[in-house]
Amino acid sequence: MVLNLVLVFLGIAMLVLGGDKLVEGATHIGKRFGMSDRVAGLTICAVGTSMPEVFVSVTSTIGGNSGMAVGNIMGSDMANLLLILGVSAIIVPLNLAHRTTRVEVPMSIGAVLVFALFANTGNSINAVEGGILVLLFLLFIANSVIAGMREVEDDEKAGVKAAEEPDDGHSLVRDFVFIVIAIALLKFGADFVVDNAVAIASALGVSQVLISLTIVSVGTALPELVTSSVAAFKGNADTAVGNVMGSVITNLLLVAGAPALFAPVAFNPVHNLDLALIAIFAVCMVVFTFVGRTRTFSRRCGLIFVMFYIIYLASAILR
Repeated sequence: MVLNLVLVFLGIAMLVLGGDKLVEGATHIGKRFGMSDRVAGLTICAVGTSMPEVFVSVTSTIGGNSGMAVGNIMGSDMANLLLILGVSAIIVPLNLAHRTTRVEVPMSIGAVLVFALFANTGNSINAVEGGILVLLFLLFIANSVIAGMREVEDDEKAGVKAAEEPDDGHSLVRDFVFIVIAIALLKFGADFVVDNAVAIASALGVSQVLISLTIVSVGTALPELVTSSVAAFKGNADTAVGNVMGSVITNLLLVAGAPALFAPVAFNPVHNLDLALIAIFAVCMVVFTFVGRTRTFSRRCGLIFVMFYIIYLASAILR
């Protein structure tokens, strides 16, 4: 079992490295096309850092452990909203963009409702429902990119300088090579995490739900934590918040839909509480932002969210 634990952490390290390199390559490509920081965080960074969840969910579902796939989604979204957003706010208070409060938060709640509807009809998500979730994800990405292009145009009209193409010697081909290598790290890292987490759970007599809500979800959320924390340290709140909200939506649509295309994803009704909490804390993020005069998600709010995450983990263990 010690070897299994070592391989889990090795897999997590591969996931973190893969997510980091994927974001690095994808961000360079985004800048070449003049994408704003918020849209880059919402799309490229969010999708890139959600790749560990995608690979873990698909791998676990194909391997007959779809219960871990759903637990991974729920645990990762709670980690995104409470832990990652909270830590980012503790580093630097976050100003939420108008579109975040008016569009992305309602979108995340809508994604929760659609996921809950599909999951609670037969207690599983089938291939058709998975296809619909993936289609909704593609529409979300398309909408975000189009909105981002409009933001760039508006900024140009207002005299705001657009993001410059990176001048670091990286060619477009090299960026794509980085992405391919990163995806390989994510795939093999996911295999290590899922296979050995299941082995540990079986050895200890612990349910897959608990393992997926804790070890696996926190491990696969590390790329988002690293990305948002680094962005916050650099004072780029737009990327930090965009990464969190984009990851929440990506998990509910792409990470849930993709594995269903290969095999039905079983849903345990116990996760309805997790879905309700995701929607509630998404709303709380907006409400907390409008508490006080600064109109920011403050350090105090961030600390409260981190405390709620600790409580959530404790409750998951006691379920």
